[in-house]
Amino acid sequence: MSTQENSGQSLFIKRLVANIECANCGTRYELGNISIAHHRDDLWIAFVVCVQCGTEGLIFAMVSEDGTPEVISRDASPEELREFEKLSTLGIDDVLDMHRFLEGYDGDLVSLLHEADAYEP
Repeated sequence: MSTQENSGQSLFIKRLVANIECANCGTRYELGNISIAHHRDDLWIAFVVCVQCGTEGLIFAMVSEDGTPEVISRDASPEELREFEKLSTLGIDDVLDMHRFLEGYDGDLVSLLHEADAYEP
């Protein structure tokens, strides 16, 4: 994929993400606060920062071969939020581990999320 083509798709993804509201306060993300963290094949990962409350997050978007975008986004339930508060903060090793895992993962995001939902420690 050419840099120019990649740049056009990147802007398309940013504009798509700009229509999503912050899960914390409901403010829509602004283009200047959206950056593409990574993309591979049809999967795009955008890093977002809410201008209103400062909440940071990741948005996953998939663009199918026919050009139809699919954005996977949902708010955490109150139970999930309580569980998240119990977790330790992520360290650089956690991020590197995830990067290595995703680099070798041969599947799509929907399958990965379904696998995670089925996982019970």
